[in-house]
Amino acid sequence: MPLPEFAFKLRTFGTGFSKITHRLLTEIKPEDVTMLQFEILYLLYTEDSPTFGRIGACVGMSLPNTSREVKKLMEKKLVTKRADLKDKRVHFVELSPAGTELMDECSARLERLIAEQFAHLNPEETAEVMQALDLLSEKLLGE
Repeated sequence: MPLPEFAFKLRTFGTGFSKITHRLLTEIKPEDVTMLQFEILYLLYTEDSPTFGRIGACVGMSLPNTSREVKKLMEKKLVTKRADLKDKRVHFVELSPAGTELMDECSARLERLIAEQFAHLNPEETAEVMQALDLLSEKLLGE
């Protein structure tokens, strides 16, 4: 495939996927949490004990802004932080039990919304899409 056509198709798919993802996340996000805070919670739900630096890198924020948003989530009792035993300057952020419960509920809602969104696919089409997603993950994301 010529590179310009590949880039165009990838950009078009990425834009469409981003729109669907944003819509779904907006629908499952709790009202008392900002989208940015929800992105942090989702990262903590899918990644084991990241540092403040890792969180900032993943959501595109500076370290001071990351610290401020995590502090807000701590005040809501949704996350906790703990110091590294070897280097007290390094802190890990984790979901609290209340945060885990909230994200379990959000994950269940997301699964229901995805099922509704793609209910029109028959089993063969679902298998094809899953195969395509595996291929995209392997070839484009290296997973």
